[in-house]
Order: sequence, then structure tokens, then C-alpha cells
Amino acid sequence: MFAVAWIVFSDGVVTMLTDSVSQGAMFQTMKGLVFVTLSAVLIYALVSEVLNRNGQEQFARVLSERRLSLVLEAVNDGVWEHDLGTGAVLGAGRWTELTGYKPEDLVEFDRYLDIIHSDDRAAAVAEYEAYLGGATPTFESEYRIRAANGAWLWLRARGRVISRTADDRPALVMGTFTDLTALKSSEERLAAMVDSLRRSEAEIERFAHAAAHDLRQPVRQMVSYAQLLARRGENLSQGEQAEYAGFLREGADRLNLILDSLLTTFEQRAPVGRFQSVDLDKSVRLVLDKLGGEIARTSAEVTLDPLPTVSGDPVQLGLMFEHLIGNALKFRDLNRAPDVHIGAVQDGAVWNITISDNGIGLAPGDAERVFQAFTRLHPPSEFPGSGMGLALCHSIARHHGGAITAAGEVGRGATFTVTLPATLPAVRVKDAYS
Repeated sequence: MFAVAWIVFSDGVVTMLTDSVSQGAMFQTMKGLVFVTLSAVLIYALVSEVLNRNGQEQFARVLSERRLSLVLEAVNDGVWEHDLGTGAVLGAGRWTELTGYKPEDLVEFDRYLDIIHSDDRAAAVAEYEAYLGGATPTFESEYRIRAANGAWLWLRARGRVISRTADDRPALVMGTFTDLTALKSSEERLAAMVDSLRRSEAEIERFAHAAAHDLRQPVRQMVSYAQLLARRGENLSQGEQAEYAGFLREGADRLNLILDSLLTTFEQRAPVGRFQSVDLDKSVRLVLDKLGGEIARTSAEVTLDPLPTVSGDPVQLGLMFEHLIGNALKFRDLNRAPDVHIGAVQDGAVWNITISDNGIGLAPGDAERVFQAFTRLHPPSEFPGSGMGLALCHSIARHHGGAITAAGEVGRGATFTVTLPATLPAVRVKDAYS
């Protein structure tokens, strides 16, 4: 338009101003130069305007992407998209930082499914397909994925369909993912603490009930003989007074034994410092040295297999083995010398440490009951004790992330098995301690 107007206008001006052919040629040349100059200026102005607009749009786009990236980093999120037509999957934002995978590592939907935990895969796929089928307004799912370094991460994936085909089928889904690993870990620790508190509360209730029951007997005994002394003291002979006083001391001793057992149990239930490496071979040998007098008195033979090093509290573990080995010596068959064997076998991630004896044994029906507080399978007159030893062992084993079980037959001995998490293998030689 500009060129046509210029030609018409300039030709008219040249005709009016020129009288000869030479003057006309000169004016035509000048007209061409002016036209080229004006065209160049106009083109420059147009190009500058276009470039300026494109630059502003690109800057705005970069700024928007940067802001989105900062927001995603602040909320621990990343971005993903799934092209349902090609099956292509793309992760962006913090995807590589969180998972260790590059965007090109998982370019197909099936390859992405492969890194989802097998326990979570079916549910995640079902939730995604339900959303794509219109059963839910948005997609949201929580599942674990295997990171590039092999660790398992908890993710929450959210998404929406942003593009559909001509026949209204989903074509492109975009969404975000959030790293929930730290949150899930905290939830698991909290759940474990709540479960531990519930078990502790139930155990304390059982202890209180058992303690109240066992405290009644010595208290009643002391009260009865104290009342007899008060009513008949002047009429009792010195021998009878001494006998009644003996019954009072017996009740007091029994009461002290129960209270000491309770105190020891609850002291050992409280955390004592941090766990450390405990050489059970060395720990058990110290226990055998402590029980040396009883071992010699009963002519017992104690054999010791190689024992492992575990993580734990050395005082509590030593006390547990002192009770278990002491019981093997105490509940002996009087017709034969005690034969006690301490062994250890690793079973995957745990050590099974056994204390076996040839004593009086126990009935299979009592294998669980013996670990309850104040439980005695025999009268105190036959085998003295508070009935708290095995309850304490049970508490210590559980405090170390393990367990303790009992097995045996009446008259054929018993075996107590302590299960503890495995750490270092044992490298000792087998010998006998007798």
C-alpha cells in the first residue's frame, strides 16, 4: 500500500517539477533512494517491535517458569505428564533431584510402573484408571517408588486431564508429585511409639494386678502373727514367740523380695544410655564367673558355643542371661548334675541364642505363662523366688527389638531361645566352662 501510494504521488511530483528528460532521470533516481531509505526505516521499526514483543513474552515465560520452580521446590513438589496417545511419560521440576532418574530414563508408562513398589502398584493403577474413566473428579494416589540408588521413596501423585481427543477421550494428563518419605517415616515412628505405649500400659496393669495379688500373702501372714503376738504375747513361751517372730521375718523377707523385683524390673525398663556393640561371648563369660559358686556347688557343666556381637545395653543383656542361666541351675533335677548348653545360630537378620538344660523342664502349656509377672510353676518352699525373673527377661528382649520363647517337657529339661537383631558374626572357638 505504501509502495503504490509512493509511486503515484512521486510520479506526479516529478512531472510537475521537470522540463527535460535528464532532470526527470535525476529526480527518478532521487525518488528511488528516498523510497529505499524509507522502506528500510519502516522495516527496522517493524522488526524491532516484533523482537521486543517476543523478548518480553520470552522473559515473562522464563520468569513464570522460575516462579513455578521456586514454588514447587518450596512445597517439595515436581511435575509429571503422561501422553496417553504415545504412552510417553515425562518428569520435571524436582524429579531428578528426588529420584535420581533423568527425564530420559523413564520415557514409557510401563517402565514407570516397574519402579512402583509391588505392594502399591495395583492400587495406584486402579486409582489412575478410575480417574481416566470418569469415576473420580481428580487423580490422587500415594505409593512407593524405587529411586535410582535402590532406596524406596513415598510419593503423592496428583493430576488432571488437560487435553482430550476429538471423541472426548483423555489425551494428555499433567500433575504434580510430592515427596512424602520423611512424613511417612515420622508417621511410622509415631505409630510404633503409640503401640509401645499401649503395650507398656497393658503390661503395667498386669504387673499391678499381679503385684497386688502377691503382696497380699506376706502382708496377711505378717498381720496374722502380729495380731497373735498382740493378743497372746504374755501367754506364749519363748519358743512360741521366737516361732511367731520367725514367721513375721519370713513375711517381711518375702515382701522385700517382691518389692526389690518390682524395682529391678522397672529400672531395667527405662532406657539406659545409647545402645552399643555388646560381645555376648564376653558378657556370658562374666555371668558364668558370677555364678561360679553355684556352678561348683551343683557340679554343673556349662558348654558355650561361639556367641555373636550385637547392638544393645550391656547391663540389661547381662542381667537377662544371668536370670536364664541361673534358672537352668536352680530348676535342676536332683538325681543328676545340671548340664547347660548355650548356643547361637544366625537366621537371616536375627540371632537365635539358646540356653538348654536337663532340668525338671516345663509343660508345653506353660511355655507362654512363665513370662508373666509373678508367675511361679512351683511353690516358693520348693523353689524360692519372686516370679519376676522371666518377666524381666521378656521385657529386656523386647526392648532390644527381639523376643524370647520357651519350650520343654516335664522331666526332660527346657530350652529358652532369645532372638536378637543380627549385627556382626561370631568368630570365637567352642569350649567348655565347668
